[in-house]
Amino acid sequence: MDRDHEHPDHFNLKISSLIETMSYTITLNDALSDDFTIETVPNPGLTSLNCTEIYPAYTGLASHECTVGNLSLLAGSKLDIHTTANSKIKKAVVKLVGSGEEDPVAITGKDGDDLTAEIVIPAAGISGFSILLTNKTGVTSGAEIVYRIDILPDHPPGITVSKPERIQQLATLQNKTNIAFQATDDFGLYKLALCYRVTADNTVGNITRVDLDLGQDHPRKMTGQYTFDLSTVKPVLVLGASLEFWLEATDGNTVTGPGITESEHYTLNIVNEDEFKQDAMSRLDDVLSVMEQVETGEAKAHSEIGKIIKGK
Repeated sequence: MDRDHEHPDHFNLKISSLIETMSYTITLNDALSDDFTIETVPNPGLTSLNCTEIYPAYTGLASHECTVGNLSLLAGSKLDIHTTANSKIKKAVVKLVGSGEEDPVAITGKDGDDLTAEIVIPAAGISGFSILLTNKTGVTSGAEIVYRIDILPDHPPGITVSKPERIQQLATLQNKTNIAFQATDDFGLYKLALCYRVTADNTVGNITRVDLDLGQDHPRKMTGQYTFDLSTVKPVLVLGASLEFWLEATDGNTVTGPGITESEHYTLNIVNEDEFKQDAMSRLDDVLSVMEQVETGEAKAHSEIGKIIKGK
């Protein structure tokens, strides 16, 4: 052993990289120390790790087991973690990568090596987790193992309107407009409404919502039609007013939502019967003109093809 230069009656020896338990004694001339033992303790680590994803109730999906190599989790769900350690654990925490937050881990089992935790999956902000351990002797776990999490968003509903075909058109006070639509959602539609507001004398009215029948409990896809009777609009329509309407679909996301989607907005300008008929005749003339152009084009094409055939 080396003598300490500052304290001649002190001796020391540094032992590095001790890999197994050892006993030792120290002799100084004819003196002999007691026996001492240095016990090596491995870093605490995990011997098993099981994960279960618990979906939000609104999805109607049952929980399922998932592997730590493929943690693609729905935003708003919960991840239940059950793991065992290689030694008795005094303290354990789950560290969320991205947010830096740490949540305590419950330690159970007669050997103090059974660990459980729960992570609530936010809409964004985390990319994985690691588990930090401290055993009964105060030794902490070594290098952190990060288990990656990919967050899957609950997409808002989709909604498209196929009728009416034009964004703006004329209508009379007694008009009935047919609306054809298709609505979809990842986990089911919870609300579908016709929304409208009236503009008259340069004053924009409040939005009115009319709930539409979904037909069944929370369908994932729905194709339907609705007849919009303008005589039922409140406030009552008058000539010169305009009616803006659209469809609104809402999902059941009560955790990170709800997701709400609007269709395109349509406008009906209220006119009298004569103006409405005149507009209809004008559009009919446009259609006939296009048909005539197509017919003329086809005749010309047939003529050209005939010339080519005769030439050969």
